[in-house]
Amino acid sequence: MTNSGPYEFPRFKRITVDDRNLIQEYTFSYAPYSDFNVLSLLCWNPNDDNSFSIINDNLVIIVKDYLEKNYILSVIGENKINQTFAELLSIDDTVKLVPDFVVERIDPAEFLYLEDRDSFDYIIETKSLSGFKESEYKTIRRYVNKFREQYPDNRVRVLKLVDAADQKLILSLTENWCESKGFTEKEKKEEIRAIEKFIEYSPYFKTISLGLFVGNTLIAFTLNELLISGCAMGHFGKALNSYRKSSYYLEVVGAGWLNKAGYKLLNLQQDTGLSGLRQAKMVFRPAYFLKKYTVKLAERS
Repeated sequence: MTNSGPYEFPRFKRITVDDRNLIQEYTFSYAPYSDFNVLSLLCWNPNDDNSFSIINDNLVIIVKDYLEKNYILSVIGENKINQTFAELLSIDDTVKLVPDFVVERIDPAEFLYLEDRDSFDYIIETKSLSGFKESEYKTIRRYVNKFREQYPDNRVRVLKLVDAADQKLILSLTENWCESKGFTEKEKKEEIRAIEKFIEYSPYFKTISLGLFVGNTLIAFTLNELLISGCAMGHFGKALNSYRKSSYYLEVVGAGWLNKAGYKLLNLQQDTGLSGLRQAKMVFRPAYFLKKYTVKLAERS
């Protein structure tokens, strides 16, 4: 693939939904690393300035850090890797969120790479999670059975993102969730805006949104993208704290739906180093991780 667009490194272009096909040309042959997912790049973009560039037929992104105020430079691809990192490290001292297969191609004498556990993507087997029969799923089994016992009238249905009533349910639950977590007003606005963007851009992607109800009350939802690779990307999941273990229950039901639809894997994205989130994601017993690294110039003796 040759590039003649206005985004050849060191030039960058702000990412819009119109760039989705171009970006996917550079990522479709690789595992679905969440940081390079177009819908994710559009949603987690509070200042609308996430950007991309092409260098040596590799995709480069500059994105807002998920937790911090700073920005992150990253790259995915296999072409002229050492030259690529030399050029990238001329504009920043670190390149983060680098997929493991990219790191395998760099010269360790020239570059130092460090494993970034906080950024690993969690890959779940939908058949195993929905069946939860193996011994390692005993925690999930206990959570699901407890929820069913406490709320036997629960129901799960597809949420229609084009429906104003369903949009209102999703955003209202999100606001309640943010307040229960003690978010600042700025944090709450960013979280709500990210979900509003998922709703806005959903018509351009293949998505499935599931809602868990007790009576007429929406108590949990998941917003997922269905990728052509047969993997689903779990973009958002929220649940009311007052309905204990509802988020686990919905993920199990959702995994069953995905498996029946032909999606064997679910990417639950990273935990960003938050201990509570890591503990919650590990309960789902990931089949494996998509590992990522931070790359710097090697120190000269």
